[in-house]
Amino acid sequence: MKQQTKLRLDNWNDLMQKLLEETKSSRTTLRLDIPKHDIKLEDVIAEATVNGVIKLTGGKSITNVRQTVMPIQYLEKTLDILVQNDCHIADPAPPQHLIEHYGVTAQMLAPIVHGEKLVGLISVHFNDGKRDWSEEDIATLKDIQAQVQQTTLEYY
Repeated sequence: MKQQTKLRLDNWNDLMQKLLEETKSSRTTLRLDIPKHDIKLEDVIAEATVNGVIKLTGGKSITNVRQTVMPIQYLEKTLDILVQNDCHIADPAPPQHLIEHYGVTAQMLAPIVHGEKLVGLISVHFNDGKRDWSEEDIATLKDIQAQVQQTTLEYY
């Protein structure tokens, strides 16, 4: 099973790289909650960044993200994509550490859902000022979201 899990992680990293390139963003991440593999929603399990952008992998982890991160609470409630063109004035507000330390200025978040439950999320971060995400950007995110959801079915 471990080899199969490794293979899937490689696939998810490839999807994050594709999303990064197609949306011309600064960072893309995937977080999943897979208890039987001891993976929690707090863990970034796949990530792609452009040169010079700090990776979230291995960085400061936010504990209890379901209770403390307002955009994740939004995703749990709506199970819908969240688009934030300016993180400095966004509602729900992203974690201040994401803005101050990681430099995120705009983001899109897509829930990974099984049944009616949030089991993960994809983040698309932009670090170069405000950004009006295009319909094409959102469609690309939805496509990657569907692919991730399909590849995670075996874990739930």
